Amino acid sequence: MKRRNGFVSNSSSTSFIAVCTKYNIQELLEKIEFKKRDVSEGMVYLENDIVILANDYQPSFYGMLIERQIREDRMLKNLKKEFKDIMKEKFGMDVPIDTIDLLYGEVSSG
Repeated sequence: MKRRNGFVSNSSSTSFIAVCTKYNIQELLEKIEFKKRDVSEGMVYLENDIVILANDYQPSFYGMLIERQIREDRMLKNLKKEFKDIMKEKFGMDVPIDTIDLLYGEVSSG
């Protein structure tokens, strides 16, 4: 077992907490030229804590990991806006705020 950002996981799964969306995921995958081999432990790490969450190498959500921000007692509405702003600035995607939600769980690479 290993420890990553405060979560414990075995070698085939990773736990996460993030603000996420499915909104136009295909557009993001095209922008980053996604390949299934890019998935590591169920996630593709981009920049600014932005990740693509995948199970069995199939992308299902993309979002921003927020464990650190929760420890800093940041408000969810502010984290959603921060994620929206990052997506616009870094990827040119205008993600509607009402499509962004809190998501937590575990992803697996196989």
